[in-house]
Amino acid sequence: MQISTMSPAAKLRRDPALADGPAASAWPPVRLRRALAKDAAAVWSLCREAADMPAEAPLPLPLRETLFDTPCRGWAWLAEIDGQPVGMAVASAGLSLPHGAYRLSLDGLYVRPVWRGRGLGARLKSHVQEMAQEMGCHELRLPDGDVFPISTQAVASARA
Repeated sequence: MQISTMSPAAKLRRDPALADGPAASAWPPVRLRRALAKDAAAVWSLCREAADMPAEAPLPLPLRETLFDTPCRGWAWLAEIDGQPVGMAVASAGLSLPHGAYRLSLDGLYVRPVWRGRGLGARLKSHVQEMAQEMGCHELRLPDGDVFPISTQAVASARA
């Protein structure tokens, strides 16, 4: 486990895949929202696209159970433009030891290629940080293994 010494906001700015790109006013507004059971096909479509899987691959039962069945063990958030999914973030809860507290792990983040370079990945990652704080999680673990403590200050600096 790596504990990052870089602030979450600085890490987001460092990642060229998550760069802001053109001014936000140059493209349509983005809506971030939690994916619901009715969105399972859209989430799976983005997952298949991200993994370069064939379009006919069936929706796996573990994905449906984890994201949409009770008890909820994972969450997905969609980034939509004009009602169409253009990106997503998927996270799951786990135990952070030795703290005995919950940790949110960002398991996947994907933005369709045509929408990259516009800051959507950074917005999704910041949204996951906010959700971790709302859920009372002790930390957020990124896919690269970096771990960020969750605090009001961390979420505020990620928005900056």
